[in-house]
Amino acid sequence: MLEALAQAEAAVAGCVDASAWALPEQDLVAALDAAHRLEQRLAMVKLALVRELDGRGIATAQGASSTAVWLRDRLRLGVGAARRLVELAATLDAAPAGVRDALAGGAVDVEQVRVIAETISTVHTAAGAEAAEKAVGVLVEWPGSSSRPCCASWAPGSSTTSPPRSPMPPPRRRWRPKPAEPAETAM
Repeated sequence: MLEALAQAEAAVAGCVDASAWALPEQDLVAALDAAHRLEQRLAMVKLALVRELDGRGIATAQGASSTAVWLRDRLRLGVGAARRLVELAATLDAAPAGVRDALAGGAVDVEQVRVIAETISTVHTAAGAEAAEKAVGVLVEWPGSSSRPCCASWAPGSSTTSPPRSPMPPPRRRWRPKPAEPAETAM
């Protein structure tokens, strides 16, 4: 793995010095797509490494109080970012293989993985394993689909290529099952 990462680092270093301004439009777009895919694949590798470090207890063996604190010091991250990294690594580890494959293939990004994994967990709890299994395919395909009615206007070639902005973020709402109606008692 170290050799492959060294080769990848050398290849990326060559891209850092390349002049993006000289690329024709088609190559510029293709390079952006390739860079995004590579970023997601590297995120998959990083998350797998963090999960393994956490699972082995390496951080505490080296004197840190937690893996997040160890990552903060080692990678110079903020403690919140380090904590989210450890949590996401655990989430990805527990996620179905289809979710991990989508990230490794660059079909989804790490934030989408978090949301997909949370949604699948909720579906599994509410509707069972079979429904959760079906949800994996739908949710993994959904971020890349431009055929969604709500997002069709964001598709390339339309007059609006970015989502509309609101001055306030929408409120987060969690799905909760309706409470059971109290049974009427006959007297």
